Amino acid sequence: MTDIKAKRRTHHVQNDFVGASGDIADSRTLEARITKIQSHAVQHALKEGFERKHMVEAVLAGMIIEEYPEDYRALICGKAALTEKVTVYLHVVCEYADQVYVEFVTAYVPDDLEWEKPPFRRRGLDKKK
Repeated sequence: MTDIKAKRRTHHVQNDFVGASGDIADSRTLEARITKIQSHAVQHALKEGFERKHMVEAVLAGMIIEEYPEDYRALICGKAALTEKVTVYLHVVCEYADQVYVEFVTAYVPDDLEWEKPPFRRRGLDKKK
């Protein structure tokens, strides 16, 4: 089992969002389940130079880095290839409240000032003593 799959297995978001194999979803399942990309995600995509396909790619290649179970949401970090030579990390907040559909609430390129590299953890979280 790869490290990403092992990490995904440790995150019990909701059975309908995480597949039986521990993967978030396969590409056909995820594509079929996305019904809405909220305007906030679209605004970031236009401003930051990525598209819907990059959000899907990041979710499929990524891992859950934060969970918001009370809102039925998860923040996923994954890589997306914008061109043959340019790959970026994207953060995508997915809502899985509906058992049939997954919604992209927002998506953005993580800010280097707020996130460690690679951007899986917020800066300064473990420095409290």
